Amino acid sequence: MEMELAVDPKAQAVIDSYKEFWAFLHAKQGVDGISIFTLKEAAIALGISPSGVSKKLKRLLTLKAIGKIASGSYRIIGNENDLFRPFTTMAMIFMLLREEPEIFQHYEIQAQKLNVSLKEIQIAWGYSHYFNGSPYADIEIRN
Repeated sequence: MEMELAVDPKAQAVIDSYKEFWAFLHAKQGVDGISIFTLKEAAIALGISPSGVSKKLKRLLTLKAIGKIASGSYRIIGNENDLFRPFTTMAMIFMLLREEPEIFQHYEIQAQKLNVSLKEIQIAWGYSHYFNGSPYADIEIRN
């Protein structure tokens, strides 16, 4: 019997969009291993805006899943698992906070304890806030 994991629809949409982008990068890959394309070309192929393409490229560069050769040319240096790193980091953070809730707002300590970069912690928290809303949404700010 195969077990099926329930995934939040927002999370699934993000995962699917990165998988589609990953497939696009592979489809544009030449014999030299370099994917060459314009933002406009990628935007049309993926049905997103050029700024959306740019954001995905920046995220994959941050995750070290791709490397930038020059404007419009990238080398795939990671694998598809790199696309899921923010989600696995998010799960590790939540497990850590179950044991040590006092470090909730201490990203540097979380990074140190999980042996990941501060940037990875920030990315994971960004996804968490996107999917679940900010924990500070109900706080009223007064001047």
